Amino acid sequence: MYKKNKAEYFKKKYNEKYTPKINPGVKQGFALGFPNDYYCGMSNLGLQVIYKTINARGDTACERFFLEDDEHTLNGHRPLKTIETDRPVRDFPLLGLTLSFELDYFNVVKLIEQIGIPVFAAERTENQPLLIGGGPCATANPEPIADFFDVLVIGEGEDVINEILNCYYCCQEKKLSRSDCLVELNRISGVYIPSLFKSADCFGKNKSIKRQIKHDFSSSLPASSAIVAENTEFSSMFLLEIARGCGRHCRFCMAGYCTRPPRVSDFALLKTALEQPLADNLRVGLVGCAISDYPRVDELCEYLLDKKIKFSVASLRADSVSDVMLKALAICGHQTVTFAPEAGSERMCTIINKTITHEQLLSAVDRSTKAGIPNVRLYFMIGLPFEEQSDIQAIVDLSKEVLKIVKTNSPRGRLTLSVNPFVPKPNTPFQRLPFAEIEVLRRQYAFLKIEIDKLPGVELKTEDLRQAAIQAMLARGDRNMAKWIVEAAQLGGFKAWKRVLKANGVSSKNLLAGFTEMEVLPWSHIDCGVDDDFFTEEIAEAQKQRYTAICYDGCRKCGVCK
Repeated sequence: MYKKNKAEYFKKKYNEKYTPKINPGVKQGFALGFPNDYYCGMSNLGLQVIYKTINARGDTACERFFLEDDEHTLNGHRPLKTIETDRPVRDFPLLGLTLSFELDYFNVVKLIEQIGIPVFAAERTENQPLLIGGGPCATANPEPIADFFDVLVIGEGEDVINEILNCYYCCQEKKLSRSDCLVELNRISGVYIPSLFKSADCFGKNKSIKRQIKHDFSSSLPASSAIVAENTEFSSMFLLEIARGCGRHCRFCMAGYCTRPPRVSDFALLKTALEQPLADNLRVGLVGCAISDYPRVDELCEYLLDKKIKFSVASLRADSVSDVMLKALAICGHQTVTFAPEAGSERMCTIINKTITHEQLLSAVDRSTKAGIPNVRLYFMIGLPFEEQSDIQAIVDLSKEVLKIVKTNSPRGRLTLSVNPFVPKPNTPFQRLPFAEIEVLRRQYAFLKIEIDKLPGVELKTEDLRQAAIQAMLARGDRNMAKWIVEAAQLGGFKAWKRVLKANGVSSKNLLAGFTEMEVLPWSHIDCGVDDDFFTEEIAEAQKQRYTAICYDGCRKCGVCK
């Protein structure tokens, strides 16, 4: 194990590249963690960006920590320590956690307990560290886990974290108390102090906590990996963000609304950022909401090929992917191309505002398999708003058409269908709608399995319905959920969730039912920039089966660009 030198153990085990040396002369320390294991945490670009940002300051040494399964740590016999210097996490004055997945809320509790500080912020003493949270979940709806944190960052954290550190160090110089320091931090735009936001009067239509975004996105170096490691989801891959935000208006997509307006990285700065992986012969993973929407994507692909840099992408837009990009991916050894039609029928595509026609999808599949990429993966959702059985049948029918093309162009190629339940998310047009009934979803899964089993060379992958339902409850929860999350975490995590709700007299059905138009939403005080009226209009457009046009320069429709 790593009892003597944990840093060397992790560096050797995961073959880390670019791990910064911690300067012992730096007086300030910040411990940055992820509520899951190393494999998941080091696959998260957001965590790496904050890690790099803090260490670039020169006055602060940022170290990492992750959830551990070591029995001594779990039983409280040994405090959780950082990877870099094996220092107890609880000894740092400032701690940060990246919150990317609702099901990790149970791990947040476990991680705080492993650190050795009280789970609830109100119970922490003057000399215990401040716990800061950020990430997509904190931005969209921080309420279910708000009571665990002293500080929450709403929006993109690269700039805000520097303001937080500057303010905190100023408070230290003035020898301010913990509570007075929180009052000072509360003055920073994009910072949410839950302890100062408790009364019923705080929650209403007054959007008082404004999301912050990185405004100089196109004039600064793009976000990229701070450390490259093996045995992570993106093994030994250098992640590079080429765009952020999306203006496609998919009505179910939280990321599309919480990260708008769409912004692109400067092409010259992308080339500068690529010098590092080029020198070390690393594969590059291009990151963005819609990679194929990048305005100079063909030029970028040709540049990567010219420099002999192999690259990968997660998924592509069927209506914007070019032959140049498909050929480049094939040359780089891509074996599978992924598209996300999300719905099988064009009626349902219109409802969710997924503006991709069947013709465009089939053309993209045809071109990708002819380019030399043998396998295809498609993402679909079931339980969507206003769904009918014909929409589920349409998934099967569309899959048959895709399979025919795959087998024609690549006889040994396979088609994978990834089908997941629709989970209503905060700050989307569908935020008030119910989660579909579990029995209905089970029947749809069973129907799809029977039909897909008839198709040779097709694999059906589905998400666990219980986990999807819990995700839906946590995503739209209020502060009452904090105590239930703690109870469930101490009894085994999400597996104990249903039992905890029952013990507290809470109906799962009610938590999944959604919200009426008159109800105040738990996250109503969080301003992500989109007007509430826009969300209301989008629901009406969905019911009428009308598309909303993609963002364009000068557009003021949703309110973000006002």
